[in-house]
Amino acid sequence: FIHGGLCIGYSGQCYISAIYENSAANRGVCRTPCWENYTLYRNEIPINSGKLLKPKDMYGIHHIPQLCANGYAALKIQGRTRNLNYIRNVISTYRKYIDKPIYIDSDELSFDDFQVLSAQSSRGLMRGNLELLVNNNFVVDDVCAQIPKSEYIEKYELE
Repeated sequence: FIHGGLCIGYSGQCYISAIYENSAANRGVCRTPCWENYTLYRNEIPINSGKLLKPKDMYGIHHIPQLCANGYAALKIQGRTRNLNYIRNVISTYRKYIDKPIYIDSDELSFDDFQVLSAQSSRGLMRGNLELLVNNNFVVDDVCAQIPKSEYIEKYELE
């Protein structure tokens, strides 16, 4: 899987939709309850709220040279639930880099190509699970409201 929407569940093993919506994600009918607003608590004190489980879309275009060099013959791009513009724009961008697999770092991926990929995602893009380092930017973090630390420390100390 090289590009598209990620699931907060590991390898499609999410059961939130099946439990709360009677609609199993493993059968292709996820109702995306992970995109709802949630509040994170520590010791019964709210410390963060918002769309805490809503993941960004993954883009792995930087890994095409390595994947091609290692003999991968197919790359999966999300498309089943996407419109034709999404499919055309994303696939044509990836095709360009597959046909010319040069090393791609953030400076070598053309700004125009990145803009094409970015325009297809309302949730934002992240480099995904193909990275060696832990990706701390997995969820859509700009819609989450971190509750000021002083608020929950004061409340905790009062108890």
